[in-house]
Amino acid sequence: MWKITNISATCSYNCELDLPLLGQQIPETIVSFNRFHTCKLKLFEPKATLIMFQSGKVNIVGARCEMETELAAHAGAARLNEIGIEASVENFRINNVAAAANIGL
Repeated sequence: MWKITNISATCSYNCELDLPLLGQQIPETIVSFNRFHTCKLKLFEPKATLIMFQSGKVNIVGARCEMETELAAHAGAARLNEIGIEASVENFRINNVAAAANIGL
């Protein structure tokens, strides 16, 4: 029996993102300017993490099914729309599905 443990996907919000502004306006975000300039948004429903770049590209990680991954992308766009940033999900694509299996050894 196997079980999906993680799905990663990418999409674009079709807008430039002001990462410091996101860090100030959305409490669940962590802004990082170390190696990559990113803003991480942790969602609790659906459980996933969005890694947003200034260009508007987004990586979605941590979801356990395909539908949760797409819902997370739309939830992130909705959060941006709440603070006045016009964002819509475009080019949604699942990149990787990780699973664990018990092979009975």
